[in-house]
Amino acid sequence: MTAAPEHGNPVGKVETVDTWRKRGRMPAPAAAGHIIDLQIVTIYETTAVNGQPLDLLVEAKKTNNDPVKQFGVIFGEISPDWSKYGIPVLWRQDGKSGVGRWK
Repeated sequence: MTAAPEHGNPVGKVETVDTWRKRGRMPAPAAAGHIIDLQIVTIYETTAVNGQPLDLLVEAKKTNNDPVKQFGVIFGEISPDWSKYGIPVLWRQDGKSGVGRWK
């Protein structure tokens, strides 16, 4: 008997980061409200940026022809203080699946 394929969204920081690394891609919310699939160039595990807690610093792009963009990712229960970061930040509510929210 063959194993069932893995489907669904990862939940939690460790599972999510492992999945993104394996796939080399990550989902992210777009400004228009839909979900885009970003190609990951590099993932750095971090602790802080500009004195604010940060779990990951990601470099990614939409397509091979697009420029690489850098942004932070936070896994947590409480929404961060967006204005203090100075870089785009994707917040993923820890313990829940989904693509998160930008600010």
